[in-house]
Amino acid sequence: MKKYSRLSKQERYLIENGVKANKSRRKIAELIGRPPKTVSAEISRNGGYLRYYAEKAHYKRTRSNRKGYSKIDSNKKLSAYIRNKLLQKWSPEVIAGRWNKDHPKSSISHEAIYQWIYDQDNKLYRLLPRRKKKRRFKPQRKKDAIMNRTSIHQRAEHINNRSESWALRRRSRVSTWKQVQEYSLGG
Repeated sequence: MKKYSRLSKQERYLIENGVKANKSRRKIAELIGRPPKTVSAEISRNGGYLRYYAEKAHYKRTRSNRKGYSKIDSNKKLSAYIRNKLLQKWSPEVIAGRWNKDHPKSSISHEAIYQWIYDQDNKLYRLLPRRKKKRRFKPQRKKDAIMNRTSIHQRAEHINNRSESWALRRRSRVSTWKQVQEYSLGG
């Protein structure tokens, strides 16, 4: 299976030439050796058949990949909205949820808001509900928590041939909490 790679500047120029020659998206895709859906998405995302320009499309794509690029910094209305809501003691989760509901074409995630807040020099973190200077991430639990475990596929055959289930055997030993207490008290 071929690994996905982004469109290059050359491929975008080939798409632009195909669009100018009024070729179908499928023909353009065959020409550059990409799936038709990729070409279709590229054209739709960057102005459609009437306004597709390779240079503009490539700039738009590489700008969003740059380190330090922030959707919030490029949208003054969004940054003002976030500052205003932080002053009203809203959390980034609530801000993102309300913004996305009011502006469905320009969505933002709470994680992007947190990153933007912590990248600012003007100490916006003080407006957060917990006012922490740095975010601390909880360490992830190890996937192999059980040492020397045996796969279910490697268990003994006599275990697979049991007639009663584990739950039935457990119920037959102790059925109620009262019986457990009586047993432990010796009564």
